[in-house]
Amino acid sequence: MKLLPNKIDSMKIVIIATIFKPLIFLRLILLLSLLLLFPTLICGQFQAAEGYGLVGEKICITISFPDSIITGHTNAGAIVYISGDFHLSNPTVFYPENFTTSAGYSMIDSSITRLSDSTYTFIISFRIDENIIDTVVFNFCGEALAGSDSVCILTFSGLALNNEPAQDFDATVRISTIAGTIPYIQFPRITNIYPNPAEAGESFIVQYYSYKKADIKFYLINVVRQEELIANFKSVEQGPSEFTYMTGQGFAAGAYWIIMITEMGFDFKGVIIIK
Repeated sequence: MKLLPNKIDSMKIVIIATIFKPLIFLRLILLLSLLLLFPTLICGQFQAAEGYGLVGEKICITISFPDSIITGHTNAGAIVYISGDFHLSNPTVFYPENFTTSAGYSMIDSSITRLSDSTYTFIISFRIDENIIDTVVFNFCGEALAGSDSVCILTFSGLALNNEPAQDFDATVRISTIAGTIPYIQFPRITNIYPNPAEAGESFIVQYYSYKKADIKFYLINVVRQEELIANFKSVEQGPSEFTYMTGQGFAAGAYWIIMITEMGFDFKGVIIIK
């Protein structure tokens, strides 16, 4: 049996429609998915420039995002709140210190909390002092360390920008030395003491960083050079650590120094005790 030309054309139309209906349906599904995901994707398009520096130097990573994703845009006086966490692929390469802003912005609050040697949480807020065009910029700074590698990937996740979820992003730090493979000797340091001032009879926390496994002693020294050994740690692992010191009742108010001593060197930082 032969089919007439008009019947053949009709069959072609039916076959083509049968083939393309699923494609059209799939396109509609993809379009709807993109529309549903669009608010999430557009909120928090963070970009990070690569950080580079020599061992021992301070490295600042420039982070930016479009001003259009902030509710009300970024007229002068707008406040930006950002929170989340970050993970260091190699904590022996980069030691995170703080967030900073440049001209045109004023930092309101910046805090970094260490959960482990490689995982931290953070909260920052800053004011935009001048009308800006297109892009909001801030910096994430730290120190280049003499680690076992020259690259550290920082993965920022769980982010919120002005209480709205934001996309995860990565930042890269690359370090080098002037003399190639010559080892760099980094002294230990006290990174923070808080609360400072501290109240007599209450405790304060001393945070510090050791660049290799070492025995570490801490002394408390007053203005008349009287000293007291307040901590003596054996075989402290490389990386950040902390301890709590209780001042005790009757502790004299005044200015004191906390001295950290290891075989590599020493560091010191002041603390004020108030009544």
